[in-house]
Amino acid sequence: MIFSKITGDGVEASILLVQQYAIPPSQPGGTRAFEFAKILEELGWRVRIFASDFSHLEHLFYRRESKDRRRRINIVEDGIRFSYSWVPPYSENSWRRIISMMWFSVVAFREVVLSPEEIIYASSPHIFGVAGSCLAAKIRRKRFVFEVRDLWPESYDAVVPGASNSYLYKLISRMANWLYRSADLIVIFTEGNRSSAIERGANPEFIQLLDGVDVKSYPIRDRRHSSTEIFKFVYIGSHGAAQGLNVVIDACKILESEIGPKFRVEFIGNGAEKSKLRQQADALQLSCVTFTNAIPKDEVARYLQEHDAGLLTLVHAQVFTDGTSPQKLYDYMAVGLPVVSNVQGGIKELIHVANAGLTSQDSTADALAKAMNQIMRDLAESRNEFDGGRQYLEEHVNRRTMSCELELRLRSLI
Repeated sequence: MIFSKITGDGVEASILLVQQYAIPPSQPGGTRAFEFAKILEELGWRVRIFASDFSHLEHLFYRRESKDRRRRINIVEDGIRFSYSWVPPYSENSWRRIISMMWFSVVAFREVVLSPEEIIYASSPHIFGVAGSCLAAKIRRKRFVFEVRDLWPESYDAVVPGASNSYLYKLISRMANWLYRSADLIVIFTEGNRSSAIERGANPEFIQLLDGVDVKSYPIRDRRHSSTEIFKFVYIGSHGAAQGLNVVIDACKILESEIGPKFRVEFIGNGAEKSKLRQQADALQLSCVTFTNAIPKDEVARYLQEHDAGLLTLVHAQVFTDGTSPQKLYDYMAVGLPVVSNVQGGIKELIHVANAGLTSQDSTADALAKAMNQIMRDLAESRNEFDGGRQYLEEHVNRRTMSCELELRLRSLI
């Protein structure tokens, strides 16, 4: 079936979004691809998402009876067309995950070669699927858009010690240079990535920013906390190496020894490091920490309503200081949940400018514990102390507005 539509100006507007981990709101994880597809559909486009139904967070297949059933699955998810491909499953960040990425690159290449869509829009949670899509788009002479979700090879180097000396790093670096030079349009999620793209050969005129969330889709949080209650922190999202959640566990130990059982920290989500985090919390005999399995994205806002502050941490690395835009930060801000973060650079500046919470002096556990303690005291004095996040998103980082601007750039490619 050809997913295309003739717009009012007589231009065919059809697009294939390629992203291995793209999901609908009924599953746990990030839904940026789905949300963008929804907006494009509203603006007259016909959209299809090519992904895998193997969950990176939960390490299971969502749409097939068993891991041995490799048939392609075409299905409509909440009004958006998905084409799900099988990939080799994995259970941790090892060579098996690399094989899964490589496999997706091959099936993405085939999908783009056979696709009827005019524009190919590929995203980089990993770069291999983008490379396969770009090569196929060039062969078919289709317009190609490179969405820079994670910087490669910088992200790889940040979480794998000594990666910069490996053959894989050098291969990925050359691949990234080629993609930046080849794309008809480059979409970035943070201004910090603009300079990286230009340094690798991107034309500055071909770069478009897409950030934030659609704030109107989030309910406003009811601030119910008082100084007599247990203060509830929450971390929601992936439990991977890049998130550096071991620092949160260490900060909890420090804070618990200083103020006692006056707070709780709930970790919601799954990931390769979750079992290690459980072991760390058990070894420290922490009574203030609980772990909850990942929840569907459409339930995130409701869960956030039940807490007093959200936690955002990343490992200390330059790529995360200036080159990342965590979805969870915008989830917190959109519902009006104050944020405590140890991330420096652009994220720290955003939290302060938006009056959305507190950031630690540095990325250490001691500094994070101090920031957590401070926000507890501040919110005990005034429940509305850090209430600027939602308004800031509406005025300055409105994803719907940015999506409409990007849609005009996409339309100009046809």
